[in-house]
Amino acid sequence: MSIKFAAERASVSKDTIRRMIADGNLPAYRFRGQIRIAVEDVDKAMRPLR
Repeated sequence: MSIKFAAERASVSKDTIRRMIADGNLPAYRFRGQIRIAVEDVDKAMRPLR
């Protein structure tokens, strides 16, 4: 998914998603010049703390 869709799914800003990618907390892939993120990775990164 795109950064925009990942941000909407996680209810955070696009900048937060970009920061998580830069920090290595969210894996991202470049596909045809665009950054893509797996749905499972977004869900895993945004799970609640216990």
